[in-house]
Amino acid sequence: MPSQFTNDPPWWLLLRDPDMWLEYYIMDEFLVRYVPRMEQFLRALERAETKSASAGGGEMANELRLSTRTRMFWETGAVLV
Repeated sequence: MPSQFTNDPPWWLLLRDPDMWLEYYIMDEFLVRYVPRMEQFLRALERAETKSASAGGGEMANELRLSTRTRMFWETGAVLV
């Protein structure tokens, strides 16, 4: 799998396949439900990354955290490699 897929916000946050949402509902309804759960997921990921970095003695200065890359991908659509 290409590494770019790691930056995608997880579709399973709504416990339904995105195709199902787009088939039976409209995109706006999907976003209304998805975005708050994605933000909650990213906050939890940020806490885990901070805890992991402090336990491991820090992180590399030039390395973007997964939560940062995911948030940037969602906001801009840019693929970060």
